[in-house]
Amino acid sequence: MTTLYNLGEDLNETVEQIQNLLEDGISPDDERVQELLEKMVAQEENWDSKAIRVAKYLNQLSADEKQIDVEIERLTKRKKSVSNAHSSLHDLLMWQMQNFGKDEIKDATISIKVKENPVSVLIHDESMIPAQYKKEKVTVTVDKIALKKAHAEGFEIDGAVFVRNKKLAIK
Repeated sequence: MTTLYNLGEDLNETVEQIQNLLEDGISPDDERVQELLEKMVAQEENWDSKAIRVAKYLNQLSADEKQIDVEIERLTKRKKSVSNAHSSLHDLLMWQMQNFGKDEIKDATISIKVKENPVSVLIHDESMIPAQYKKEKVTVTVDKIALKKAHAEGFEIDGAVFVRNKKLAIK
């Protein structure tokens, strides 16, 4: 099966062959040029047909992507529901074990224990903490919106390149 890439390469080769013949002084009416032009038109039709199939496939992939996003959203909601149920039941069991004075319940298949976590630190007033216990973090970010605005006003900014890319529109 010929790929879109191969068709494009073949079409480019045919165009180059025609250009070479014309540059060599061969008349556009020459049989060789005409044969290559006919071949180019046939290749272009094949390429157009292949490009249309690729575009249809791209549309299908886009639809699949949207469908997957919907499924991700559904599963995310389901996960949150399961997580909330787990958390509620966990907290209820913990609270009841503490109220009934139970530290441990053993069964043939499962063991439930109330344990103490390691010590954690809660900061009530950061300004009262001595400097030796503090770490400084510095974060620098570039304001790309301000850079674009300055560029639009005619300023050149060293260290930044302003590019305008192209995109494929399929409707």
